[in-house]
Amino acid sequence: MEEFFEELFFNENQLYNEEQTMAAWHHFTEEETEEDNSNSEEEAGYNADDDGELHGPLHMYGRQSREMTVEEKRQLVDEIMLNMEGDSLPRGFLSSLARKHHVHRSTTTRWFKVIKQHVLEGNAVDVRTKKIGIVGRKLKEYTDEFLTFVPLYKRQTERGYDAALHVSKSAIHRLRKRGRLRTHTSTNKPALTDQYKIARMKWVLIHITPIPAEGDSSFEDMQQWIHIDEKWFFINPETRTFYLLPTEDNPYRAQLSIRFKIKAMFMGMIGKPLYDANKQLLHDEKYGLFPFVKYEKAKKKSKNRDKGTIEAKAVQSINKEAIRNMLLNHVLPTRE
Repeated sequence: MEEFFEELFFNENQLYNEEQTMAAWHHFTEEETEEDNSNSEEEAGYNADDDGELHGPLHMYGRQSREMTVEEKRQLVDEIMLNMEGDSLPRGFLSSLARKHHVHRSTTTRWFKVIKQHVLEGNAVDVRTKKIGIVGRKLKEYTDEFLTFVPLYKRQTERGYDAALHVSKSAIHRLRKRGRLRTHTSTNKPALTDQYKIARMKWVLIHITPIPAEGDSSFEDMQQWIHIDEKWFFINPETRTFYLLPTEDNPYRAQLSIRFKIKAMFMGMIGKPLYDANKQLLHDEKYGLFPFVKYEKAKKKSKNRDKGTIEAKAVQSINKEAIRNMLLNHVLPTRE
């Protein structure tokens, strides 16, 4: 047992001595490196606060490369040349210059080497870019077959199109900006059968005047025709626009059901405007909108109205009988 504790004590002392040796070696290498290059945080443009946390314009993992402009390069080169003493610079000057211009120390070191080479050869320092033509990452090209491989129902939004093609979220947006893709608003068209097409053709033919002896035939002027159609209106639309003063509160609107919205049907009636021989408007032929409602007396008293008050209630079923009553009681009397 004593031999076991002695061996354990010896191993612990050996490990402690090895840790001290490694710490001393790191301390020696840090001092040696500091003599040549100052400390690494200063070279990278970092500043350490009292807590030891590094702050600065650059970051080892988060720094993004930036192309310096010609003016910035010219200013950096001028400062280096003004502070040169022969072929050397004051100690720590390149690190402070990197922090001042928010660049990495390797940038100032590289320009210092370029300046010394140009001075040695007797040439002027050229800070203009050496890149010729189009530089940077090449645009990724997509074939037409690849873009049209996705079905149309997955090509309704940029995000859905990107997901279907398994490309980046901005690929479709860039292609649209370059003119490779275009947007189109599609509307539903009536799917006419042969029977409906024949009926429409007959309706057009009956409005053609008889063929005269000379000249071409023409259509009827249809001055006496009235066009009627049904129109649904929501009592409380989903969105409304209001013009308010800056000091006014936003209006609060609410309804019992978002899914089942209150709506009413109207019968619209319009014709062709009538003009006299002097082009003066006689009638605009706008007869109005007639609601499909029925008037009933309130059977009970409530907080909204008393018993017996006449109320207008929407007709729930718009059938043949409701359309006939609308034509006889509203449309035809208005035309007369």
